[in-house]
This record gives sequence, C-alpha cells and structure tokens, in this order.
Amino acid sequence: MSKQKEKLSKELRKKEKKVGKPAVIFSFDGTIMNTEPAIFAAYRHVFAKFGGNRRFTAEEEQKVIGVSSGIMLKEFFPDLDQEELLKEYRTYQYYHLSDLIQPMPGVKDFLKWLKAEGYPVGIISSRARSTITSMLEHTGLMQYIDVIIAGSTKEKEFSGSEALRIAGNLLKRQCVIYIGHTAAHVLNGHLVGAFTIAYNPSGRILYDIIDAGPDFITADYKMVKRLLEGEPLWLAYELAEPLAPAEEAPVAAVKEQPSEEVSQEAPARKKRRTPKKAK
Repeated sequence: MSKQKEKLSKELRKKEKKVGKPAVIFSFDGTIMNTEPAIFAAYRHVFAKFGGNRRFTAEEEQKVIGVSSGIMLKEFFPDLDQEELLKEYRTYQYYHLSDLIQPMPGVKDFLKWLKAEGYPVGIISSRARSTITSMLEHTGLMQYIDVIIAGSTKEKEFSGSEALRIAGNLLKRQCVIYIGHTAAHVLNGHLVGAFTIAYNPSGRILYDIIDAGPDFITADYKMVKRLLEGEPLWLAYELAEPLAPAEEAPVAAVKEQPSEEVSQEAPARKKRRTPKKAK
C-alpha cells in the first residue's frame, strides 16, 4: 500500500470510529424473507375467487415484485371492494402458506454477525406489522431486528424513501446502508442519501437494477459482510434532511407502537451511479 493510500485508510478508520457503525436497513420481501412463492400463490387464489375466468399470469408476477399488495389489488380489480380483497389475500397467505415462507439464503448468519458487531438493524416494508413480526418470530430472526417500519390499516401512506429516512433516524444514525432487491429500493435509497446494496440472488430484473445505479450488487450475503469488513465506503453518504429532535421516537418503542403505511412505488429517477458487482 502506498503512503497516500495508507494515510487515506487511516483517516477513514478514524472517521469511522468517530461516526460509529452505520444503520443497516433491509427491505423485507425478497431480501430478508423468500416470500415470492407465497405471494404468487396468494394472488392466484384471489384471482381464482374474484377474477372469474381471469388468471394470474407470468407477466403479472413480475409486476407485483416489491410492490404493496394493496396497490396491486387495486390495479387488478379497481371495481371491487379493496378491503375484502386485501383481507382475502392476507388471510389465505397467513393460514395456508406460512410454511412456504423461509429466510433468504445466508441472511440469518449475516443478521447474527451484524448484531455481534454492533450494527443497528431495521426493516421497512409495505406489509402489515403483524405479518412481518409473525414471520420473523417463526424463523427466529426477530431477535436481530431493532426497528420495523411497516404497513397498517391507516389511510395515510408515505414513500419507501420516507420510511427509510425515518428508520435511520429512529436508529439514531446519519449514515445508512440500505439493502433491497428491486430498482425501486435502490432509487428510494438514493433519494435520502443511503449507501445502496442491491441483493439479487435470482438474476431477474437485473438490468433494471443496474440502471437504477446501486453502489454494490451481489447475490450472496457473504459478499455484503466482506464489503462491510473492508473500506468504510458508506462514510461518503449521509441521510438527507434528518428529523428534528421533536419528531424522533425512542427505538425501544418502535416494536410496540403501530407504524404508518409504507408504499414501495418507485420515486423519480436520480443520476445513475456505477455499481460494483460481486458474485
């Protein structure tokens, strides 16, 4: 290592020690939990019950990935009772498909490592809080999560980028690493100044994700761990527009109090960054 690089490395480590560990915030479906089989099965059930001869197609499977079920059901069945549709979707998934939903490969070991290393960890999702906590408890992951910003039955909605910003502030961190699996997640991270990691184990919609410009792309959580053990690249990113002190809430209260609805719609595009790839 040259003297210049060695000096830069020391300066970064000094700043890293001063700032503290960044918050690591995950999207839920497809990032923490492999919910796709259950999601598709639940949509097929709703289509069979309410759609007449209409069937849930492969094209529609691609459309629902990373998008709130409430948003998609309204698009698929705009003239039907949305509360009834959503209740049928969630009830079928809860009672019939819970065994299909398992953690993504390697995520439990990665979460365990994050907790041992002192990283505060959060989840943001458009799913109902009760569903998320039930899945986390069922799979033994709840103990590793500090903050959950999840959906509710309230009419008020806010964007995934706003949810990410709130989660970072609740975790009391100005630097945030956001791990998601869609282009919308990457764009939401850009909007608030997070270091974005695209987790893409399937290889699908890869070009859309690359076009969104994540800072790192990988199919393996071991590579994310290796990234965090290396140079603290996340130090170059800070959350935009932090909450005022009066708006902050104790982290301990987050799991006990109901939270707002979080939508996962893609925000406006931002200037593309060149991603780093890992296999």
